[in-house]
Amino acid sequence: MNLFAIITLIAAIVSGIISIYATRYKNTKGALNFSALLLAGALYAIGYTIELSGTSVADFRFGLYIQYLGIPFIPFFWILFTLQFVGKQKWITWKLITPLLFLSMVTFVLNFTNDFHHLYYKEIGLNNSGPFPISVLEKGPWYWVHIAYINIATLFGNLLLIEMFIKTSPIYRKQVAIMVFGSLCPWFGHIIYQLGVGPHGIDISPISISVTGVLYAWGLFHFRMLDIFPIALENVFNSMDDPVIIVDNNKRIIDLNHTAVELTNEFQREPMGKSLENDFGLLSEYICAVLENKADNNLMIEINSKYYLINKSPIKNGSKKNLGIVIILNDITEQKLTEIALRESETQLTELNATKDKFFSIIAHDLKNPFNTIVGLSDYLVNNIGKKDSKSFDKMIHLIHGASKNGYKLLENLLEWASIQIDRIEVDLHKIKLYDIVLESKYTVDNLAEKKNINIEIQVNEDIYILADINMMKAVVRNLLSNAIKFTNINGKIKVSANIENDMISLSIKDNGVGISDQDLDKLFKIEHIHKTTGTEKETGTGLGLLLCKEFVERNNGKINVKSELDKGSEFTVIIPKV
Repeated sequence: MNLFAIITLIAAIVSGIISIYATRYKNTKGALNFSALLLAGALYAIGYTIELSGTSVADFRFGLYIQYLGIPFIPFFWILFTLQFVGKQKWITWKLITPLLFLSMVTFVLNFTNDFHHLYYKEIGLNNSGPFPISVLEKGPWYWVHIAYINIATLFGNLLLIEMFIKTSPIYRKQVAIMVFGSLCPWFGHIIYQLGVGPHGIDISPISISVTGVLYAWGLFHFRMLDIFPIALENVFNSMDDPVIIVDNNKRIIDLNHTAVELTNEFQREPMGKSLENDFGLLSEYICAVLENKADNNLMIEINSKYYLINKSPIKNGSKKNLGIVIILNDITEQKLTEIALRESETQLTELNATKDKFFSIIAHDLKNPFNTIVGLSDYLVNNIGKKDSKSFDKMIHLIHGASKNGYKLLENLLEWASIQIDRIEVDLHKIKLYDIVLESKYTVDNLAEKKNINIEIQVNEDIYILADINMMKAVVRNLLSNAIKFTNINGKIKVSANIENDMISLSIKDNGVGISDQDLDKLFKIEHIHKTTGTEKETGTGLGLLLCKEFVERNNGKINVKSELDKGSEFTVIIPKV
């Protein structure tokens, strides 16, 4: 056996061993096609070893029979393997498998039946001019079809691998580089043989296939090539909705999926290769805290109104050496918003319960009082109807009248407020002249002001128009004027003015009355804190007026503010959109 035969035999043994070992990964996509590819290469090398060791045409023919147990299927398994390796399994359908397998089977059958038709080899001869005999093969037409099939398949697989090398992330490029370089070796060997420039005309393709096997074995053992399947993993990686960032041991970003790119682009347009320690703002602070064990996994972070839980997981090789860290930011925005909504709902429910309790308290206590007065006094009148005490009767009738009016006003306010709470009152926005509302509201309270000799001064430009519900705004201004009169001393003064502030109108009702303490200011506009207060001349009220004002103003897209100082007066300001 000559040196070339020995080298080829070693190549056959190496390919065979790797082929058998690869079957251990049968549950990994592509492993069985990889194993079959190397087995075909091993049969090719064994057959060629026999051919190189032969001394007659019969020996060569027998060697060719062994070779062509594997050669026809090398392009077939190569295409299937590369498609699976680069993550294009969906291309592997019967529409692809059938023609490829047909070409391989035709080559297989034609080689074994060549003596009957000579479509593959026209003639097999012997050349003894070298250091050892070699075969001389005169090729037939199908041989060239098969050569075209091999070259097209090899080119197709290499293009897929090169595309993969360009597109894949740096963490996987070593595996892909091994694949690309390994796939080129048999192709170069095949080209050298076809050009006839090999040593002594020998086909070095089986040896180059063995070199490929050794390279792939290195990838298999060192990089766990078949465990990872880079592009398949990359596809899964990029299909994840949660941001995933892979960093090396120096916290430099070496890979990230599309959602992580969107997230990091808020801080750096080109995140690859950048350090997480100081290049990504708030993201750096929180992730580094987790990486440095200053914070536990599941640390929550909020970025751009989205919520994430930060988790880390080390990447180790077969020797348990740390290669890097996978950082997954679990998007819990929906869950967090639901949680916030539930909390708000609980708060609203608590407020509604407080509102309900206060509502019934008003009904049970405040509304009962005027009716107790009416019933008690009317009972007295009924029981004393025959007595002629006109002075007492006159007094009681006035008391009944006052109690009826207060009771009716309280009931009216309660019903109006309750209607707002259950959205029974519709807001009808129109262009309204503010001066007209202020003037009409002043007329309704003039009799109250006259009794206390209070001057109401109006400083509202007649050209100011607001966008509001006219009835609601009348109620607001009327209530605020009534309150101002109620808490202003005799001979006091009330000033009503309006200013334009950008797109809003600011209506101010200011008095020089008794004012409101800081403690009571905080309780204004809250139903749980409302209570009836008496005016400077013992005037009574329902306690709901300011609450209604606030509700009405907010329904009209405005807001109400108050400033006050004890013994110096109060200023209520209504801010409402202008036309």
